Order: sequence, then C-alpha cells, then structure tokens
Amino acid sequence: MRLSKRYKITPLGVSLGGFFMKGIKHFAYLYGKGQFAEVVSQLSAIEISDRNLLSLRGISYKALGKLVEAIADLEAAAEGNQDTNIYTNLGNAYREAGNLKGAIKAYTVAINSDIDNYNAHEAIGFAYFDTGNLDKATLAFKHCVKLQPNSERANYYLGEAYRKTGNIEKSKASYSKSSFHLSKAQLLECVYLTSKPEDFAKYYAGADKSSLRNPLSGSIIAHSNYFHGTELDDQFCQDPMKLIGTGKISDDEAFSEGDLENVINYIKSETLDNRSQPLLTNGYQTAGNLFLTRHASVKKLEVSIAKKISLYRDSIGPACGINTYFPANYTLYGWAVNITSGGKLDRHMHKEGWISGCVYLQIPPKKSERDGAILFTISNDNYPQAKTSPKEVTISIKERMICLFPSSLHHGTIPFQSNGRRICVAFDIIPKNGP
Repeated sequence: MRLSKRYKITPLGVSLGGFFMKGIKHFAYLYGKGQFAEVVSQLSAIEISDRNLLSLRGISYKALGKLVEAIADLEAAAEGNQDTNIYTNLGNAYREAGNLKGAIKAYTVAINSDIDNYNAHEAIGFAYFDTGNLDKATLAFKHCVKLQPNSERANYYLGEAYRKTGNIEKSKASYSKSSFHLSKAQLLECVYLTSKPEDFAKYYAGADKSSLRNPLSGSIIAHSNYFHGTELDDQFCQDPMKLIGTGKISDDEAFSEGDLENVINYIKSETLDNRSQPLLTNGYQTAGNLFLTRHASVKKLEVSIAKKISLYRDSIGPACGINTYFPANYTLYGWAVNITSGGKLDRHMHKEGWISGCVYLQIPPKKSERDGAILFTISNDNYPQAKTSPKEVTISIKERMICLFPSSLHHGTIPFQSNGRRICVAFDIIPKNGP
C-alpha cells in the first residue's frame, strides 16, 4: 500500500497551526457518543500525525457508510505496522464492501499479531460463513468461546456454526447459554425440530414472547399452526401469505432506463466478491451490502426501494406485528442475485431481516409465466412435511417489478431454461441491534 500525500504518519499527536489540540481521548469520546460526522469533520480539518487518529476517522467513515474513504484511511493507518485492531477494522470495511478475500487477509494479519484478539477471531468467523468455509468458521467461534466462555455473543455464534453444519444438539447447547440477538428464536427452532408437538406448544407457552417477535420465530409458529394444527399466537405476523405486495419502480421515480442498465452492468462487472450460497444453482450472489457502494445508479435504486417500503408498511396497517414492533433503527441491506439457464434458488427465509423484497432488473425469455417466477410458502425442506402440502403463491416476474413480503415467509425461484439471465437486487430491512 502506498500512502497518499495527504497522510503524514508519525507517533506524535495532532497539530494545527502550531498548537496542540485534544488527542485520541477527545475523538474517541465523540466516536463513543455516535458523533461520527463530527469526528470526520474535525479530523479532516487538521493535519493527522497519529495512525490511531487516522484509524478512528476511518471507522467513523465506515459508520457513516462511506466505505471508500474508510478503506483509504484504514489502509494508510495499517501500512508499515501490525496493529491488530487497525487490521480488524480494515477487514470489517473490506467485508462490508464485498471484498471477502481482502477481509480474510486483514483478519489473518490481526490474529497473527495477537492470537487472543477476540474481535479478529469473531470477524474472520463471519467472513468464513460468507465464503462457505464452515469448518474454519466453527474453529474461529470455538476460539471466541475459549477466550470468553461466558460471553452470550460468543456462544450465540458458535451455536450458529453448529447449526449450519447440521449439529442441532450442539447448537441447542450453545444457544441455551445466550440471550444475544436471535438466540431465543434459534433455540425455539431447535426445540421445534427435536420435540413432540405438544412439548413444543408447552415450551412456547412458557417462553418470553418479547424475545420471539422476529421473522424466524414467526416462520416456526406459522409452520406449527399449519402442520400440527396448533393455534399459537404469532407475535411477528399472523398471516404472512396475505402480505405479499408487488409494484413497479417507474421511470418517473428518478430511476431511468440508463440507471437500470448501469446497475445491471455493475452487477455483471464482477467488481464485488461473491458469497457462498448453497441454496443457489447456476448463479451467484454478491457479498457485502450493495447499497454501501458509491455507484450513483445503485443509490438511486435504493431511494426508490425505500419509498416502496414506506408504502408497503402503510398498506399492512399498524395492528400487524411487523409495524407494532418495527425496529427503531435499521439498515437497508442489499445484494445482487444473477441466475443463468437452469438455475434456481431453493426455498428459504431471511431470519436477520424484518421486511424483505427484490427488484427485478433483467428477465430471461419465458416459455411459460412460471419461468423464473418467485414462489412463496410457509414451509421449507428442513421442517416436518405435512401430508397435504401447504398453500403456495407463485408470482410471475417482470422487469422493474418490486416484490415486498414479511421476512418470515419462505420463498424461492422456479427454474427457467432460456439462455438469458435473471438478475435482481434482493434486500432486507435489518434491525441495527443485530450482528
């Protein structure tokens, strides 16, 4: 890495016009208060002569969603030293930008510098999840638990690693030690998969419902009510199949035909790394949050999607759990899915989301209206199957169509056989109290 002329890295403090300003504690205080823009503003107005301050500006840029600036600062701060925290932060910025190879390389430097750096082990575990290397992810989270045996966060992610490898009993044991994030919902799923219907109903009746108002719990309850005939109260969304909405991103919403082509070309350019998606056949899914890019047409698409989400929330009404418990702070997280002939995406749901959706940018030639269509149901292949298959809704897709639905709904795609591409941008509203 070569430093830009604007950076001057020394072990000194911060100088401006010949007098000494407040140092790292002052800016760390602002950062801790969430005043990221103020950190950036103050540090950009002075000559930075401390790599820790440069790193602090970098993570402030990252918190503001300005990944290009964040990576520039963090790369410069990391050059010529092995600071474990700077490299961990650099890896985090790379990962959000969709550069998984760069992220893993940065985390590895951090771990080699300090084998007991909890944050670096956890972060590289996430990156290995993204690449599909579950064995290395499991080892990373095992090390996190070794470092912090009583950490609810560490036990939660170790539970995630065990679940992804199909070890339900070990995942149940890990989730039982945690109240972090979706641990109680994940434990609910483990109980559902390993218990008799009546035992599951008793477990749910005695559970703290405040920790089960999320898409994963909603998905489990909807399946139980159909498959076992129970009448359990779904705190998230009582009848998700009725809340599938469709619309169109029109030219008059400042997303022109030129913008459409620009986004398609950006997705095809392979600028972003791809993340592992075992449910996907004949296609790829981009890594990182697409909406953190500085690509002008992608940002226009993000604005259009945000408007449609607002209209969708109005349409489902305030009484629905989705709106009643709507997260006060959230991120709109997007990624691209590019599928070729014969491809499909198996049924799944988005447990980290709240409201999910997709915008279709390019549609392959169709032999029937079902080709490449999106399918909705309340079941997936991992849950017990009823003698009578649950209701399915299939929606034929068109260019510029937007589809919105509760994240608790299982959905997938129907294969197509033409030589075209099925390109869409999928997205979730993700509560900010998540990972």
